[in-house]
Amino acid sequence: MVDVSPSLMRASTQDVPERQRIDYWEAYNASSLTGIRCSTHDSRGLSASVTRCEVRGLSLSDIRGNQHIVERTPQIVREQPKDSIFACVLIEGSAFFYQHSRFLNVSAGDVLIYDAEQPFLYGFPGGMRQILIDIPRLKLMDDCKAGQLSTPVHIDGHMGAGRTLSGALRNAGLRLMAGGNPEDAERCWQLISAIFSGGKGLQRSRVLPLVEAKSIISSHLSNTELGPEFVAERLGISARHLNRLFGGEQVTVSEYIRNKRLDCAHRDLSDTGQASATIGEIAYRWGFADLGNFNRAFRHRFAVTPSDVRRQASLKISF
Repeated sequence: MVDVSPSLMRASTQDVPERQRIDYWEAYNASSLTGIRCSTHDSRGLSASVTRCEVRGLSLSDIRGNQHIVERTPQIVREQPKDSIFACVLIEGSAFFYQHSRFLNVSAGDVLIYDAEQPFLYGFPGGMRQILIDIPRLKLMDDCKAGQLSTPVHIDGHMGAGRTLSGALRNAGLRLMAGGNPEDAERCWQLISAIFSGGKGLQRSRVLPLVEAKSIISSHLSNTELGPEFVAERLGISARHLNRLFGGEQVTVSEYIRNKRLDCAHRDLSDTGQASATIGEIAYRWGFADLGNFNRAFRHRFAVTPSDVRRQASLKISF
């Protein structure tokens, strides 16, 4: 590892022979981030690099790599404890994440927040880049009166407050990597504080329970029992309070669930690889028990019918 400035450091698997790269990357993570087990199915071996910056008590890492999986097993947790919360902004690529019996798909632009002291599996099917912010639990407890996550939090970075948060964290993090401006470190902390306690960044103390609610919804879209009561029960709040959380989203909880289901159905109907599935099967897959209701809701949201979407997808293949 080579020092670039008093607070900026870099490391890369390209600095060592191919057969030593996994061991090198695991050793680097154990010393600078947290203990993990790493693997790759890429025939070229692991290619990964990191630029790491420490400013005002925050540690940020700009991580790039090819296809790989990192896993923090129960044994590693016991042998190499890490009392931190990790907040990751995925800049490039896609990922999947598993912790506490929850499986999450993460897209570029999304934010993922999870407890590094609990076992997890984090995989990248292809090339990736992310900003990882290591937040000491003690700092969260002192500044935000928080420090525990009962489940990983997945923030959709493509809409509403999630887009604001993701873009601001991404930009502040990248600026820190470029020059280590302490003002950007303060901005990162303000945004993190906003998630956990309603700090100056987003001015919204409901952000964390809101994104937790959205995470629950995203994980249960195919469940026909999914509704406001279902989500509220898992959050330990009333359905009325849940609806208040969605007050700034311009939709009710029920409308949000319906729209997410319709978006998933539209995606599957546009996928020619799923042409063998009937419209009814796709509707049922995403929680619509009545095909007539599905057709009406679909046309209202997209101004076309499900059959139109499927026909347009097949025409693209023909050309």
